[in-house]
Amino acid sequence: MNSPDTPPANARGWIANPRDFFGALVLLLLALFVLWATLDLPGQEGFQLGAGSIPRLFALLLGANALLVMASAAFTPGPSVRYSMPAALAVAAYCSTALAVYRFAGPQLTAIYLIVVAFLFLKKFDELGIRAPVFIAVAIFAFGVFVKPLGLAIAVFTLVVISAAASREFRLVESLIWGLVLGIFSALFFILLLNLPFAAIPPVLLSQ
Repeated sequence: MNSPDTPPANARGWIANPRDFFGALVLLLLALFVLWATLDLPGQEGFQLGAGSIPRLFALLLGANALLVMASAAFTPGPSVRYSMPAALAVAAYCSTALAVYRFAGPQLTAIYLIVVAFLFLKKFDELGIRAPVFIAVAIFAFGVFVKPLGLAIAVFTLVVISAAASREFRLVESLIWGLVLGIFSALFFILLLNLPFAAIPPVLLSQ
């Protein structure tokens, strides 16, 4: 007997749990994109970690986890999925305008655009049920864009504050404090302790 939230077997199609399957597929595509984007970064040399070591390691772990979830979701029934056309249209419009900004203004302004729009339409995204994935995706993109020109500390600070907004329990002051603490900790750990080739603060300030 099926639970109210689980559709009958003949209604699920060839994938038992499409929500988890396609969610994991997106993560797999993200992992592949990270591996592609870090091809030009140096890897590990002996005991010295290169700039591409950590991103590629996380990408491999993410991809492996995504494959496991996809394999499980293909055979294990899950809750039914209710698709929302307004949510799909909102995501499509959001991504389309971001691509346009990226084409004409570059990655940094695109990240700023995504952050500003996400916070301006925070309540609307919450109503559509896409608040969490939007803010998590924007946080990851902003970190990747800001880490080189702004330094690791500011990039981590941005990552923490934006990703915290994915939760309905988001508190701005608490998020700013945690962002500051984790930004400083990341700079000390990855740069001073592990000696990774990152700048802690904007490199333009170090050159003056």
